Amino acid sequence: MGQKNKSLILIILAFLLFVFSKFWEPALGVSSPSYGALATNILETGHWFRPRLAPGLFDPFVDHPYLVLWMDAIIFKYLGATAQTIRLAAQIFGVAIMLCLFQTTREELGEKAAVWACLSLLLVNRYMNFQSSGWLDAPMIGFVWLGYYFLHRGERRNRTADFWWGGLFMGLAVLAKGVAALATIPAMLAILFVERRKSRFFWASLASLIPILIFTVAHFESQGFLFWKAYLYRQLVVQNSIHQALHDYFWYVTRILIDGNVVTLFAVAGIYSLFRKGHKGLSILILGEILIHVLAYSFSSRHYGQYVIPVYPWLAMAAGFQAYLIFERVSASTLTYVITGLAVVFFVTTAFLPVKIHGIPSPFRTFVPALKMMHDNRKVYMIGAPAFQKTWEIPASAVVWYWQRVPIPRPESEIWQKLNRSDNRSIAFFYRDRWGPAENHQLALDKQIVACLQTRELLIVMNKRLCTSQVQGALTTPQSDFTR
Repeated sequence: MGQKNKSLILIILAFLLFVFSKFWEPALGVSSPSYGALATNILETGHWFRPRLAPGLFDPFVDHPYLVLWMDAIIFKYLGATAQTIRLAAQIFGVAIMLCLFQTTREELGEKAAVWACLSLLLVNRYMNFQSSGWLDAPMIGFVWLGYYFLHRGERRNRTADFWWGGLFMGLAVLAKGVAALATIPAMLAILFVERRKSRFFWASLASLIPILIFTVAHFESQGFLFWKAYLYRQLVVQNSIHQALHDYFWYVTRILIDGNVVTLFAVAGIYSLFRKGHKGLSILILGEILIHVLAYSFSSRHYGQYVIPVYPWLAMAAGFQAYLIFERVSASTLTYVITGLAVVFFVTTAFLPVKIHGIPSPFRTFVPALKMMHDNRKVYMIGAPAFQKTWEIPASAVVWYWQRVPIPRPESEIWQKLNRSDNRSIAFFYRDRWGPAENHQLALDKQIVACLQTRELLIVMNKRLCTSQVQGALTTPQSDFTR
């Protein structure tokens, strides 16, 4: 086995150990249950172009295109819908990202810089957490880097077929998360300016449009409306605010600096070093990737960590080059052994000690053992009014994913009436921060209703006869989140 292949194999092994350390955690983040519930709906109904939770809940779902939901649905069909299987797509594409980063950096900057680049990416904790999640970001970034790898290879090896493959993967990145695939723009433009035969840029662009056009036509034929019109309105109008941008215009840059810490600092120096050392095109590409994300997300009214992670592989490439210049005497083989050793220690630590990696609260999951002891035909109610329908979707997704029930939104007064019926088998959940004196007064009036199950985040209210000691005793403790 050659040293180059050995380094690559050890890097991938280290990545797998880091990622699968997070594999067994049963809790999921905020959006993962939503995507999991939607993928389950696709599998159950066979409506591949109309994923939804229920009438009025993500109906229709136009927050993102459906490619990753389709992949999740296929995985669920053969492996079941669990907290582990919903992470598989992200983990598979996480490996692809690392492979592409290593290969492109090695071809452009050398073996040592490639190993340092991979180490830099492994050190960004926020990025690594999203490589073991049910979010759409890792598959999107994976498609981008597969596209960039083939475009880069096509330019270096003078192969037209690689430009077709590169463009195709860039189009699939758009189908993974829509306009969030901003990284496709600088990567495609880089080929336009670097490639001498401009026709190849045309073929790559055409290939990128093929999957998008197929999806658009198929969706319109199935649902009768233009997906992108509804999608772009929600993404560019509903979820963005100039006022918010003016309030905190530099949140994106701040998040990169905080989450990337030393890696970001090395990357800044690395971009300058790349320019000085004759890699001007690559330095401009990396800078373009950073700038396009900063400009786009500075106007977003939602300041969430997943929006930052697409820039980290590009930063890692620059950081790796800078680290290579500083620690030039460190061999690639020594560095790969160190990385693999750290990964083994991390994996063993998280496998045998009660260390929760993600730090994700899972209030809905906590009630699962207790609810399993109750009847199967129960209804679940939640407070909801049509004017606030969008606020239903996240908690409703968690209920569908963890409790296998579609919650029924009702005004609070109507919920109390339904729970008070003697033959009622229904339950209702309330958030603690919305539970006040009025609710306590209602419990005092309705002698047949009790707040049976409680955590710091949620209360489950039900008829007194349903609240047995066995049900209450089955309420799990926080340590259950460590269950492998």
